[in-house]
Amino acid sequence: MKLTLKYIYKALCKNKKLAYATVALGITMSVGMVSVFNFVSASGEVEKPVLEIEKAVAYNAPVKGEAEVSKQAVTTEEIKNVASAPAKDAISLQHASAVAMNVNRDLDAPVLCHQLCIDGKAIANFESREDAINILDNIKASFAKEDENTEVLSVNIVENTKVLAKAVSVYDFDGYADAEQVEEYIRLGTNEKREYTVVSGDTISEIAKRHSMKEDDLYAANPELHTQKYLQIDQKLNLIVPVPLLSVETVERIIYKEAIPYKVTEEPTSKLYKGEKSIKIRGVKGQIQRVADVQFINGIKVDKTIVSENVVSEPKTQVLWVGTKQAPPRIGTGKFSKPTSRSYRVTSPFGVRRRTGMHKGIDMAMPTGSPVLAADGGRVVFSGYKGTYGRLVVINHGGRLKSYYAHCSKLLVKSGDKVFKGQKIALSGNTGRSTGPHLHFEIRLGNTPVNPRKYVGI
Repeated sequence: MKLTLKYIYKALCKNKKLAYATVALGITMSVGMVSVFNFVSASGEVEKPVLEIEKAVAYNAPVKGEAEVSKQAVTTEEIKNVASAPAKDAISLQHASAVAMNVNRDLDAPVLCHQLCIDGKAIANFESREDAINILDNIKASFAKEDENTEVLSVNIVENTKVLAKAVSVYDFDGYADAEQVEEYIRLGTNEKREYTVVSGDTISEIAKRHSMKEDDLYAANPELHTQKYLQIDQKLNLIVPVPLLSVETVERIIYKEAIPYKVTEEPTSKLYKGEKSIKIRGVKGQIQRVADVQFINGIKVDKTIVSENVVSEPKTQVLWVGTKQAPPRIGTGKFSKPTSRSYRVTSPFGVRRRTGMHKGIDMAMPTGSPVLAADGGRVVFSGYKGTYGRLVVINHGGRLKSYYAHCSKLLVKSGDKVFKGQKIALSGNTGRSTGPHLHFEIRLGNTPVNPRKYVGI
């Protein structure tokens, strides 16, 4: 019953003609009933009606606060009493008239709201102060997360925020705001919504390009992508870059460890050619533990102050051998050497294979990362990835001779480099069409593959 009266009251506030007609009908019926019972007493005698209209009180003063609003409000109970009070109460025209005058005032009375303001701008109206305060607390809490290595020292909203008690005209009042919707609006800075559903084959760069966005903006709109290794099919991505209405400043005391880089020294050796280096003693990074007070604005680091630090382990210096021996000419000699310095096993010779047809070189099985050496001096004419060859180096030795080094894991030379015989040009691997770690070594005369064993003992 209370809820029904509430909606009836709101309807009457928005339609004054309907309100006046309803009240007038109710008062007319009440006066009629009162008159009957006032003129005829229980003993059958006629009594004089009480008409003290001049004593009726109207409230027309402006409302300045919650107390004043409650004084001016005409309750549903008052209106109900006019029409339904028992005859023995002898309701006077004085009360009926006061109610009628108060209804006119009540229809114009403002509604008491609790208004959330940011830097003086009203954002939304709430029924209670707690609703607005809870929104601010939720936003602050989302940026104040602790763990075993993080202690939140302070959380503050940068902007000036206030929750004010305001009297809003019933004609301007559209109802109390939904707290969840307001919180989302403050976080995003807009009510606009645009989403994309991930499908098979999607990538971050393609989605951003398709929607005329920068990749950084897509990450900003979907912070979870920073820690997500792969996109998920049917995953919803927000396409609206947030511009929050509030800036939350947090100061966190963080304990973390960092690597200390090692130093590198060099020692000469005649065992290597000039320009070549190898590791004599491998360096080891050290480790330091630091405690720092880090300032964030909306989760983005803006400042850091080191509070203390402690070296956990010292770094160990790396020592390199540096070659001093004069390198051979960087031109072809016509005499080839083995394309690796480590042991290997021939798994597929040059020639026709039963299932795959012509094999254009020799496959030499060896662990991934083994050194691949130039079989003769010359100029690198290709260094990169090429189809079934995987990572490939091609050297032109002159005299129409070329050598191929395929399935490498890492390339150490680039196109245009001049190399000498025995120079390390790559590391072996398992790239391209390969059934296991090995080096595919190939020699071509003109552009025709020839048996490498005609030029080098493999």
